[in-house]
Amino acid sequence: MDENEKRILDSWQMNAKSWTQAIRNQQIESRAIATDAAIVKAITQLNPRTLLRYWMR
Repeated sequence: MDENEKRILDSWQMNAKSWTQAIRNQQIESRAIATDAAIVKAITQLNPRTLLRYWMR
């Protein structure tokens, strides 16, 4: 792993908790407006046998 890749992975780890909280608390408007639906659409187009769905609180 090169130094740049290590910095990226470290950044992901440092930000994971706050990012997860922001998603769960619907604090990112663009996520609620477009991204969530796009992700579900992309997955369902693959015709999975099951689909886990997280219901926002």
